[in-house]
Amino acid sequence: MKQRGVRVPATWLALPLIVLALASSALAADRGQIRLGDDYAQFFIGGADWKPCEHECTTDTSCKAWTYITTTGQCRLKHSVPPATPNACCVSGVKEASNVATGDQGDCSRFTIDALNANDENLSNRCGFTGPLWSSAYATHYSRCLDGSPSRRSRDADERKQSLQACKQLADRGGDLACDHYARLSVVESATNDANSCGFSGAAWSGSRDVHARWCRSAKRSAVNDQIASRERKLLECLGRGGGGDTDQACDAYAATSVTQFAKSQQLRCGNGFDGPSWNSDQAGHYRWCHGHSQADRDATTRSRDEALGRCDDNRNHFRMIFKF
Repeated sequence: MKQRGVRVPATWLALPLIVLALASSALAADRGQIRLGDDYAQFFIGGADWKPCEHECTTDTSCKAWTYITTTGQCRLKHSVPPATPNACCVSGVKEASNVATGDQGDCSRFTIDALNANDENLSNRCGFTGPLWSSAYATHYSRCLDGSPSRRSRDADERKQSLQACKQLADRGGDLACDHYARLSVVESATNDANSCGFSGAAWSGSRDVHARWCRSAKRSAVNDQIASRERKLLECLGRGGGGDTDQACDAYAATSVTQFAKSQQLRCGNGFDGPSWNSDQAGHYRWCHGHSQADRDATTRSRDEALGRCDDNRNHFRMIFKF
C-alpha cells in the first residue's frame, strides 16, 4: 500500500531557523558572568533588568561587549571582548553583528544618557529640579524619548540645559555674596586683633579683603564657617583677658601671682598699706596693667609686693614674740 506524503506548511519549515535565532539571541546574554576590563563607558541604570544595558551596546558602534552589575544597577560598555568570569553579581554579553538598532533607538539611547548626566548635575549642585525631565531612571527617559517627537526631545534637552545654567548662575551669585560677607567680616576681625594686640598671625588674620575673598571661593562652606568661629573664639579669649599678644603667658603668670600675693596679705592680716591697685583680687585688672608695662616694671611690682609681705610677716612674728614674753 502506497503511503501518501504529508504536506508540511512552509512556515513550519522555518521554525527551526527561528528557534535557532532565538536561542542564539538568548545565549548572547550570559547570566552569572562578568567581563572585567576594557570599559570605555560606565553609567547607572538601576534595577535588575539587564536589557537596557544590552541595548546600549547594540546602539553604540564602539561597543563590542557589555556587563550589567545587577547588584548596583551599573552598565559597563567595552571596546573589546574580555574573557568572561563566573560571578553571580552580573549579566554579560557580546554584541552580535546582526544586532543593529533603528535610528530612533540610537537617538533615544544618546538622549537618555544626556538626560541622566544632566540630572546628576542637578543633584550634585542641589538645584532641586524634579519631574519627568529630572528622573534618575533610565527607563523613564528612554520611554519618554520613544513616545515623543524629535522636536519634543529637543525642547526637553534645551529646558534641562537652560535650567542648569540658571542654577549655576544663581549659585555663583550666592557664592560671591557669601564670600564678600566673609571677606568683610574677616577684615573686621583682623582689625580687632591688631587693635587689642592679640598677636594672632597668618593668612587667616590678613587685613586684605581680596585674600579672604579668594580663599572663600575655593573653600567648602563648612570650612568657611569653621574659620569664622575659630577667629571669634580666639578674639573672645583675648578680649576677656583685656588684650593679648606675645605677652599672653607672661601676663597670665603675672596676674595669677598678683592675686596670690593679695590673698596672702589677707591671710596675714597685713592691714593698712596693702590696698589700692596693686593689692586686689581682680585678675583681669592685673592682666591689663601687665599689658601696658614693661617686663622690668612687672618684676619690680612683684618684688615690691614680696618685700612688703616679708615685712608684714616679720612684724607679725615680732608681735607674737612680745606677747609670748
